[in-house]
Amino acid sequence: MGNGLKKLPMWPIALTRAKPDKQTADSSSGVATDTSVKQAPRRLGSIVARLTSANALVMAFSLLTGPLLARSLGPSGRGAVAAVAAPLSLVPYILCIGLPTFVVREAARERPAGELLGSVGLIYLVIGIAAIGCSHPAAEYFAQGRAPVRVALLITFYTMPLLLMGTLLLGIANGQQRWSMVIGARLTPAIIGLASTVALYIFGLLNVTSAIVVLLVSAYASMVPTLGVLRGARPIRVRRSLMRESLHFGLPSWLWQISSTTNARLDQVLMVSLTSSSQLGLYAVAVSLASVSNVFASALGPALLPRVTKGDNAIVGRACCIALSAAGLINLALALSCPIVLPLLFGSKFHGAVPMSLILIAAAVPSAGTQVLTASLMSAGRPRFVAASEMVAVAITVGGLLLLVTPLGGVGAALVSFAAYTLTFLVLLVASKREFRLPLRAFIVPSASDLKSQAGLIKQALLRMRR
Repeated sequence: MGNGLKKLPMWPIALTRAKPDKQTADSSSGVATDTSVKQAPRRLGSIVARLTSANALVMAFSLLTGPLLARSLGPSGRGAVAAVAAPLSLVPYILCIGLPTFVVREAARERPAGELLGSVGLIYLVIGIAAIGCSHPAAEYFAQGRAPVRVALLITFYTMPLLLMGTLLLGIANGQQRWSMVIGARLTPAIIGLASTVALYIFGLLNVTSAIVVLLVSAYASMVPTLGVLRGARPIRVRRSLMRESLHFGLPSWLWQISSTTNARLDQVLMVSLTSSSQLGLYAVAVSLASVSNVFASALGPALLPRVTKGDNAIVGRACCIALSAAGLINLALALSCPIVLPLLFGSKFHGAVPMSLILIAAAVPSAGTQVLTASLMSAGRPRFVAASEMVAVAITVGGLLLLVTPLGGVGAALVSFAAYTLTFLVLLVASKREFRLPLRAFIVPSASDLKSQAGLIKQALLRMRR
């Protein structure tokens, strides 16, 4: 890699997978230690292949349900569903105050699950109850007079404590490397969404109200696979020291989380009031198509978190290289096919989404690198670096959206997203170079072995999908 550092093989590095077991007492502290973890060797390539194949299935399901929703609801109806989907995904992430990454780190360090559930869970319970007080004004803002949207958002806010506990369970499962639970949490809502949408479409019952019901049911169903974390988590303890430690880590991480979710989702939230439902519907379709390349980069992040937490920094550069090259190849194919495929899938009414899609497809390349570097820096205990990069980008996002969305609609929002993603990646690239002591080329120039590893990974993912 240069600078005297030898490029180490990324994929043969062994990972561990947590399995339920009993707790034992630490002889030096007298505190119960969660050994719900019997270690079994796992190669990083195998784990990323599993996560990639799961992401690919989720994306495939969305590409099946998306056209059905678009043809049944039209741009305006699709925009109404997006008016529920955007807050449903945005608000819980903001209210988590940056603690999910802390939970992953501590679970990877074999912190007892009972302590995390008791201490961080209590924080989430208080935040969730407080959120209920904001439910009515928030629902009125996003609903814009649409009754189904308002009811759905009220349900979302009133069940916020449950949604926050779901993120806590998922974080523990991720940190303990219980990948079957993590994958199940991703696949369950996608499967329910696909089956329900197809059935409603066949029987002529697919409308705005039924689509919103499916969206809510799918969101809550994602928590079911992670309930296995509760087994072996007893006793559940509330530790003040752990609560203080989590908030100390979480608040800087929260700044990153707010900024990151702002860059990723606030475009659709602001478009609710800045533009028409039709433009929001077109933009939602463009976002879904441009998200195809995320199936790989979003799989690398969770797999890297426990590894970098334990001090294995050498894989970060290769992971970033492989994510960028994979996103570049996938998005080149998407850009070439988009003008034909998008209207064919979603109908001629959505032809206006093509320019937005092309811009967002280009933005997905730096976004892929951002996902890898963000996960790596957070795992290394450097949330401030990530927060700083996102805070700079959020200024561009908010200002750009207010300036460009009204005159340009979805095209303006896409341009702002491209600028924000690119800037965030560049700032994180500089920070990662310093933190992991690697030359810049190690993050952006793939070697022959990187490309070979990437080809092998894609092959593994395809074989798993066939099974």
